[in-house]
Amino acid sequence: MQIYNLSHAFGLFSFVDPLIVRIANFSAGGFQAEYGGRLSSVFDIQTIDEDKNRFRARGTLDLLSSDVLLTGPLFPGGNSSFIAFYRRPLFQNALQKFYSLGLLFDYYDGFAKATLDFSGTGHISAEFLTSSDQVLQSSPLQPDFRWSNNSGAVSGGYIFADQFDMKFSVSSSTYRAEPRLTLSYRLSDLVTLYTNCGIYHQRLMDMNDENLVFTPFDVIAPVPENSTDEEASQYILGCQLEPNNLVSAKIEVYYKDLNHLVAVNLEKVFEWENDYVFGAGKAYGLDASFRYDAGESLYLQAGF
Repeated sequence: MQIYNLSHAFGLFSFVDPLIVRIANFSAGGFQAEYGGRLSSVFDIQTIDEDKNRFRARGTLDLLSSDVLLTGPLFPGGNSSFIAFYRRPLFQNALQKFYSLGLLFDYYDGFAKATLDFSGTGHISAEFLTSSDQVLQSSPLQPDFRWSNNSGAVSGGYIFADQFDMKFSVSSSTYRAEPRLTLSYRLSDLVTLYTNCGIYHQRLMDMNDENLVFTPFDVIAPVPENSTDEEASQYILGCQLEPNNLVSAKIEVYYKDLNHLVAVNLEKVFEWENDYVFGAGKAYGLDASFRYDAGESLYLQAGF
């Protein structure tokens, strides 16, 4: 599922709640075709595994953000499971302590997932996510803001034999050729060098005014129909270290050549002026990450 507006209360709270996250991977570029339609980077979040044998409940309670998580078998027999998650602040006035803007914040997040297994040969999963925010002004002369995210997905797979399997997902897209190449060389049992490059396209643009310090939400819109897709050529060079089964580290440098970028013309005054401006750019940098995974007992991840 693709998620927009990844924070609440001007970024004070992340949309990602640790209670339901199993692994969170950030890719600065060079990602595979399964993440098509993205121009720059990808933040891939995988939820925790459901419990197929018994019911479990977890939660937190505080003034700023409280949540509850339920998981367990959907039907008896150990072949089904579900996750249900809900979060919201109990005392909206408590958030006003962080900002002297006279604003009242409120939000909620909800997530549900159900999975059915077919005797170890296949599975099908359905998931739904909803999120809503509102910002209320103390003055009746100022506008209030409300916005929401709603997304759903269905996926599954089936193993016909040891040599054949099938995976599917439900989505929609427009065909566009995006050549990508990945090469890796295992220098030793501990060190792997890799490089990848590719051409990426995107038909969404950010309409926010970057000169503003605070924006209540991110305005995402499709690029104009008469405009070509935004495009980026990306080049990645990296090194991955795996000293044992618990620890791994990765460092990579990236360079991106961005073309056909589209933005709203914020300086438009007259009706005959263009609604959009077009440009190009370049981006480069370094990305480093460290991971320690001891299974259910302990999981640590850090990135820079």
